[in-house]
Amino acid sequence: MVDRFVDAFQSGDLDRVIELLSDDARLSMPPEPVQCDGPQAIAEYLRWRRFWGPGLQLVATRANGQPAFGYYVSEPGTSASRLNGLMVLTIVGDRVSTLTRFGGPDIVTRFGLPLSIPGHA
Repeated sequence: MVDRFVDAFQSGDLDRVIELLSDDARLSMPPEPVQCDGPQAIAEYLRWRRFWGPGLQLVATRANGQPAFGYYVSEPGTSASRLNGLMVLTIVGDRVSTLTRFGGPDIVTRFGLPLSIPGHA
């Protein structure tokens, strides 16, 4: 299930991302005042933000025993992608119930993630 989420998120397939969410899914981005409750609100936010999809790379790690990913965005004018944040998933049954995004390299470097990785060709 986590692999399907990663594939859908990286490819920008919003329909597949939403299919993997529970009916009461929540997205938050502490400390930013962002909270989306329910798959439709999450879909609207993701459509608006556009930080995900092609060009985004997720690198697996764990946070408090849960699947987590450093997410890397393409660095314009270079062949590298830079670390932009950490996304932690809470899985209940066969669905993602919570997506929590933490930003900033100060937080995510605690997980042993590199600050940049080779970008997609």
